[in-house]
Amino acid sequence: SLKCRICGHIAKDNRAVLEEFQCVNCGHTENADLNASINILAEGHSEIACGVETSSFHNEAGTPNTKADGGISWRILLL
Repeated sequence: SLKCRICGHIAKDNRAVLEEFQCVNCGHTENADLNASINILAEGHSEIACGVETSSFHNEAGTPNTKADGGISWRILLL
């Protein structure tokens, strides 16, 4: 992940070293896998809680990914 879980800044320079994440914007530093897993967890929570589809679930055209184009094939419905 190139996204800082603290400030949300996304930059290739945040991952100068494979194992370490260091945000060039706010200076937050931690294990890169931990930073990425917390980002993934936060994305999932926003999907479940709010029904918000994040950009990672859309293709380059901005439409939802489908099984045909290699993306996910499920949706969370709000009841």
